[in-house]
Amino acid sequence: MARKRLLSGFSLLAAFLVLAMTATTSVFAFNTASDTQSNSSNAGPQNAASSITPNPIFPGSTVTFTANYTFPSNQTTFGPGGTAASTQIGNTPSTQATTIGTMWQQWRQDRSDGSQWFYLYANNLNSASTNAYASFGNPVFSYYYYSKAQGSKNLASNQALGSATGIQTNSIVYLDASSNVPAFTVMTVVANVPACTANPSLGQTCSASFQSQLRWGRPQQGFQTGSASLLQAVESFPINLSSGSTVKYYDGWEPGGTLTLSDGLPSTTSVSNLGTSSSPASRTAGTTYQIAQTVQDNDGDIQDMSLVFVITSGTQNGQWFEIGWINTDDNNDTITASTGNAFYRSSFESTLFSAGTGGTSGSLSTTYLNSFTASATCNTASGTACQNETATYTVNFSNNAKGNITVWSRGSDFHARSSGNVSAGALTVS
Repeated sequence: MARKRLLSGFSLLAAFLVLAMTATTSVFAFNTASDTQSNSSNAGPQNAASSITPNPIFPGSTVTFTANYTFPSNQTTFGPGGTAASTQIGNTPSTQATTIGTMWQQWRQDRSDGSQWFYLYANNLNSASTNAYASFGNPVFSYYYYSKAQGSKNLASNQALGSATGIQTNSIVYLDASSNVPAFTVMTVVANVPACTANPSLGQTCSASFQSQLRWGRPQQGFQTGSASLLQAVESFPINLSSGSTVKYYDGWEPGGTLTLSDGLPSTTSVSNLGTSSSPASRTAGTTYQIAQTVQDNDGDIQDMSLVFVITSGTQNGQWFEIGWINTDDNNDTITASTGNAFYRSSFESTLFSAGTGGTSGSLSTTYLNSFTASATCNTASGTACQNETATYTVNFSNNAKGNITVWSRGSDFHARSSGNVSAGALTVS
């Protein structure tokens, strides 16, 4: 169905919707009070230099974030009763083994309206007692995303190294409990532990990585135009100590890079059947007219378009009303112009929506319009995107709309870019 996120009232030609979500970083990832900070002299895994590619990205495109880690090639652990057992990690070229229990990524965008964030994490299922003091081998990972409102959501379970074949259908990352604020779609998640060099010497390090590929879908507005900070962290699984207790080693959040989210500005290319300020078109209340509005957006993430009518004379001087069209979408990467909704609002009327069928809305009757219907057509399609769209409005002005009227055009996309209110023409309704 159509997204009901519209810009707020006209507010004298400038308005912006704020998607408010104030969040602070969760501490569920690791406990800095009870866990031990990794360093070069203990058994802990550590963060390593990571990569983001491509950068920047645009609506509908995919980005890959590879978070890299290191861990010691030798590990002294203790079995039941405190019996020492020195284990060499990766003692043959074909061994894939690790002390890493969980690898994390944090995707965060700090904005004036609050921070938007979520985690991706890979959990090593073979990090229980058998690997705590024996082979450390055959890691198998399950993958999740975590947001403040949604909690943990499984993406894929029981995946072998280098594999991500089990992505679930709930791979869209939502930032609110109602699943109305999508941020990205997780395409793939892959954990890998390349085999260490044969017979590594004490102090040699091995490597691991957690790679995610996410698409910034065209109708996904959780992260808006600007930049996002990508961070990483890592924690070992519980390792037995000679005292009989266990310890977890962690390396906390460190920058993995900054992702630039680029998005072009939508623009009005034409509005038909209007006059000019010096020669306004003459219209009669009670008569039906059509007005066509065309908006261009090369990124293909058009959300809505509208015309704002400001009455500048007569008994309704200073009042305004707005008519428009809002596209439908699938929360993922498809925006559909032909099955949207018409909408209407005025300086003292709340927004009204009319369900669309086959690209044509049902009729609305309002204070300033005896009737109003709308339809939309995509003129230039690019895959699942529409880069050029025309909305055709059929209006019948009521007596309340009589007077001189200036008309303003605007268009907005899903990533908080708006063409603003551009002068489109003028009417006189008598």
